[in-house]
Amino acid sequence: MKKRILFIIFTLLLCFSSSFTSFAHDNLLVQDFADLLDDSEEQALNQKLEKISEEYEADIVVLTTDDLEGYTPHDYCEAFFDYNGYGQGAQNSGILLLINIQERDWYICSFGFCMEAFDEDVIEDTGDEMLDSLSSGKYSNAFNIFADECEYRLNGHINGFPFPFLKSLIISLVIGLILAFIVTAVMRGQLKSVKAQHTASNYVKSGSMMLTDSRDFFIYRHISRIRKPQNNGGSRGSSSGRSCGGGGKF
Repeated sequence: MKKRILFIIFTLLLCFSSSFTSFAHDNLLVQDFADLLDDSEEQALNQKLEKISEEYEADIVVLTTDDLEGYTPHDYCEAFFDYNGYGQGAQNSGILLLINIQERDWYICSFGFCMEAFDEDVIEDTGDEMLDSLSSGKYSNAFNIFADECEYRLNGHINGFPFPFLKSLIISLVIGLILAFIVTAVMRGQLKSVKAQHTASNYVKSGSMMLTDSRDFFIYRHISRIRKPQNNGGSRGSSSGRSCGGGGKF
């Protein structure tokens, strides 16, 4: 009888634990309020973001909307991230991609330690990578580019650069330099009749050139003017200091 009671208690605890786990994961990492993805695309992307978020202990979120409710893109990202309880660790770390389909805005906000891995320059580069896909309506492809870039940057921040392809590039460059040195050394060795000359006098026929007079003439003056760069539609900056953000149009 005692064992049966313990079994019932254990079963109830297990059910409670399962319910709590299910509740904790109700807050999906893909919030597609603008309906830019079909069900299969949304499910696959959410699984991918969950895997990256778990591995690097930072919530990677994709949010789409057609109304910012009067907020700026940056303030909307911060408010949504905080209100919905995103962020992991003591610093509530994470990265959020916002797509406002009505104004055709994209905006990325990074939080916690992700601000170091995903700074303004990285955000701008990521936007450039997604731009063609966003402009042509290939939203699933754009969001996967974002996810891959998050994984790439977080891995580099935690485990260090360079990645394998950079190592391959360096090795290729070294091999190329060695081959170029060998080829030029062989070609140089074949030029035995040519010797280095310290002056150009040996190349001038004696008595063929006589300089009798020389003058300096001021002909013209050239002034260079550099135009001040114009805003190209992108935006940078953080409104609070607790996050790093940037975005643009597509």
